[in-house]
Amino acid sequence: ATTLGADCGGAIPVTMIRAMIFQKQPASAFASLPNAMDVSDATSKALCGGDKDKRPLLHLAVGRPDILPMLYVRGYITDMESPDGQGKTALMAAAEKNNLSAVNWLLANGANINARTRQTGPGEEPKHGYRTALHYAAASASLAVMTSLMAAGADPFNADDEGYRAVDYLTGWAQVGGNRTLS
Repeated sequence: ATTLGADCGGAIPVTMIRAMIFQKQPASAFASLPNAMDVSDATSKALCGGDKDKRPLLHLAVGRPDILPMLYVRGYITDMESPDGQGKTALMAAAEKNNLSAVNWLLANGANINARTRQTGPGEEPKHGYRTALHYAAASASLAVMTSLMAAGADPFNADDEGYRAVDYLTGWAQVGGNRTLS
């Protein structure tokens, strides 16, 4: 049996927690994690190797809303707004994945309801920067996710950098095919 962190100077690195998420470890495995150590992610990578997936840990954890509180209480989640390479927040990722439990948990823990992705540059893909969680929900999520976001104060009039609003994503005018989750 291997002790978590034994090969990493005793610290439980973010890379190990990422692996636990990818391996679909049971919630009990996360419940037994110690509190976060004062070891930076850069130190963890130096001690334990690189990390192919560059998304913030919270982005991966939204697929497992059962472990979000455990990671948060133990200090492994410290920034609700940490963006991925496109500027997408975890709330946007949860809305895009139609994960109502994760959306509600993030909102209850201070996620910015109207945060926006970064603007896309000329010739850069994917287009449609300045998206919000409501844009992502309108494109692919259920009515329950959209309702939760609206109840929390999502602005339906926010437009992306192409001028499309959430209703345009819902109906397919934003050239993303429209929401196929809803009939």
